[in-house]
Amino acid sequence: MPQTMSKSEGLSLKVPYVQILPEGLKDQTLIAIYGVPKPNAEGFEINICNGTDIAFQFNPRFNEDGKQVIVRNTRINGFWGSEERELPVFPFTPGKPFEIKILCTSSGFRVEVDNNHLLNYTHRVKELDQITHLHIHQDIFLERVHVDGFFLKVPYVQILPEGLKDKTLIKIYGEPKESAEKFDINICNGTDIAFHFNPRFNEDGKQVIVRNSLINDVWGPEEKELLSFPFTPGKPFEIKILCTSSGYRVKVDNNNLLNYAHRMKELDQITHIHIHRDVLLKYVQIAEDEAADIAT
Repeated sequence: MPQTMSKSEGLSLKVPYVQILPEGLKDQTLIAIYGVPKPNAEGFEINICNGTDIAFQFNPRFNEDGKQVIVRNTRINGFWGSEERELPVFPFTPGKPFEIKILCTSSGFRVEVDNNHLLNYTHRVKELDQITHLHIHQDIFLERVHVDGFFLKVPYVQILPEGLKDKTLIKIYGEPKESAEKFDINICNGTDIAFHFNPRFNEDGKQVIVRNSLINDVWGPEEKELLSFPFTPGKPFEIKILCTSSGYRVKVDNNNLLNYAHRMKELDQITHIHIHRDVLLKYVQIAEDEAADIAT
């Protein structure tokens, strides 16, 4: 029986978490954050940054002198501004999942928690296109982060600073271009490619997904056989690539697609993801499946 990935609720993004906003913010950019405060949480921070400056800090604190408070502030040139603290409610509970939506408008940030409006924060950093990073850290389990309002630049490169390991999960959200002929996902060790995932929309009249490895500039034998081709030009997709001790397991839109056995065994030396060609890319996330329940 084929092996399957564990349920999504077992996944946790690495914290501290950093996401690049390659074109900066703009009016109507929406940041959605899904997570759970740790059972013993003292606080967590969401920082929307311009270089070392913080355009907007959102900092729930669970026990500050016996009170629950959400501190909002901005840091410019190393100096913090005046804090904003007053709110009628504190919507977070340790161990309880939440959804935070931060909408950037021309005048400021609007924050909702679990679809309830919480606060507005007026811009103190006006140059929205220079606000290029999102940082999340402290006492939080982070499930996923979604930024709407732009596509990532392609060719796209994501660094894996610690390399891969057993149960690293790569999640890729995007859509093939309307005129797509092919796109590539390459999981790389230097100039070598440990796993090449290459959907082709018209190869001699057929739709195929080519899988291969490039080692010392030499391609190995291609793998092409599949029961289905799950991609359609213009239709959004979610690809999950789970690295295990034996190989890669790929799902598309939560349907099992294929397994690919490792041809490159040194997982910690596989340090980059390259995505290019005919694809519009929403975002890429690297997760750790710490509660893997993998059936055989």
